[in-house]
Amino acid sequence: MKILAIETSNKPLSVAVLEDQNLYAETKINYGMGKDHSKNLMPLIDATLQEAHLTIQEIDRLVVAKGPALIRVCVLERPQLRP
Repeated sequence: MKILAIETSNKPLSVAVLEDQNLYAETKINYGMGKDHSKNLMPLIDATLQEAHLTIQEIDRLVVAKGPALIRVCVLERPQLRP
């Protein structure tokens, strides 16, 4: 099962793609608490998927950290994040 994992509830913005215990790609940006996370999330997801040589259609699960509403808003506004 391929997983797209997103973390926005802390200072760094992190996106990773993994399957079982294998990490395909991980990207992290540290701008400070929440600063520019909303601007950088979609490009960071795209870059991480490209690094993993996968498309969003190949992702089986989306995993997000419980925290600010940023993720919920992005998933609702971006149907392509709904595998």
